Amino acid sequence: EIISFNLVDGKANQDALIEQINKIEFVKEVKIKQDLITVFSTKSNEVIPKIFQESINLEMRIRSLTLKQPTLDDVFISYTGHDLRDENENQKFSRRKEFNLNRRRGL
Repeated sequence: EIISFNLVDGKANQDALIEQINKIEFVKEVKIKQDLITVFSTKSNEVIPKIFQESINLEMRIRSLTLKQPTLDDVFISYTGHDLRDENENQKFSRRKEFNLNRRRGL
């Protein structure tokens, strides 16, 4: 399950909050991209209340929070580090490059 949230106060004390979230049982990984904090967990119903509690302990306020089930794209990205579309684009570029080389060689 994927929990995404951002803070009212932006990045103030964000590192301390991330450190505490990483200690929560059932949290597999925490990622930060700009102001969005994404938590990957196996039991969001246990993790979400603890995220709120840790933010209260650190006197931080959560602006918004969303919960979603991972898609196949999310799973692929978590294992490979890139989007499936990126891989398809690279394959197209490689085929085009190979075609141009063969054309130059007269094949």
